[in-house]
Amino acid sequence: MTRERKTVDVWEIWLDHGQGWECECIELTRAAMVENRKAYREAGYSPRIRRRRVRREALETHDPKTP
Repeated sequence: MTRERKTVDVWEIWLDHGQGWECECIELTRAAMVENRKAYREAGYSPRIRRRRVRREALETHDPKTP
């Protein structure tokens, strides 16, 4: 019997535009994060990646600026 997780892993891509770090996008899969990170690096940015666990029921209202 398998148990469903109560949390989901999300990857946040953070960029610094000169006025502090800001979350640009949130990806639900690692593959999508790697693809977007590659695109940002090709555009000349150096993004930071932050992996977080978010409760499934709070995923729709997830705000990356709150811990």
